[in-house]
Amino acid sequence: MGLAGMEVPIIGSDSVNWVELFVSPSSSTSTSPPFAPLTVEDYSSSCSIIQHHHDSPAYLIWRIHKTLPHSLELLQLSSSTNVGFPSVGLRFTFPDALSPFASVCFSQNQITLYVLTISGLAYLLKLTNNISSYNVSNSTFPPDHLFEFDIRRTHSNHGPITSVAATAGCLVAGFNDGSVCCFQLGTILDHTAPGFVHELRDDSGMGRLWGFMSRGRIVGPVQDLVIYEVHGKQFLFVLHSDGILRVWDSTSHSRIFSHSMSIPELAGNFNYFLFSFPNFQFVQSLYIHF
Repeated sequence: MGLAGMEVPIIGSDSVNWVELFVSPSSSTSTSPPFAPLTVEDYSSSCSIIQHHHDSPAYLIWRIHKTLPHSLELLQLSSSTNVGFPSVGLRFTFPDALSPFASVCFSQNQITLYVLTISGLAYLLKLTNNISSYNVSNSTFPPDHLFEFDIRRTHSNHGPITSVAATAGCLVAGFNDGSVCCFQLGTILDHTAPGFVHELRDDSGMGRLWGFMSRGRIVGPVQDLVIYEVHGKQFLFVLHSDGILRVWDSTSHSRIFSHSMSIPELAGNFNYFLFSFPNFQFVQSLYIHF
């Protein structure tokens, strides 16, 4: 059974003062057909951050409105009962419409925000650990805290992007031809440096003998991506549209599991299916066996 939900207003949310921050691209925006999914509905998500000087965690909530496809809103909530609903939020406006994806990460006392435009331009924004420190509206986001990478320019041969995921220091894109690429955006600043891009592929020993790299079995377009950590070890779960589920070791970039799914209602509920019991036991067992 699929999950259903309804958005309801939060008391105080209508009085938020949005600080407008504009993101300027280093190059002109693309007028080509979209290379990533369009935002046709409202999308939002959240993550928790634990700051050493606070007893209670804070939560970062982002949202992309379908009526404001060029903007992303970010709010920081506190779990403390002494702190009410925030009066200030950030609204980042980009030069191109956004794809329905964003990832907020917290590492080394810094917040990083990953965003993708429909033209295939990936952004990494490095924020302070307290977003209320941005108090000057209608200003340009600091360019020295902004990194971008044009995925279309280097990987258009894979077809359009169909799914995206990110974790601190790495953005993962799945493509229409079934390919999956890991970009060390935020870890390696030079996009031409060795190791910046890793394409996840099945290397065939026979293919190497004949002097070419075999991509192994042909799979369908990437439908969904999930990055999950078990006891400090990261795994990438890749669901293809033909029902093939593959699990990759994010460190060695090697495939450790492949299985053909036969559940038609899986579409749209990948996270729910993957981490429901007993499937969650399988996820945890990966750490033991690999």
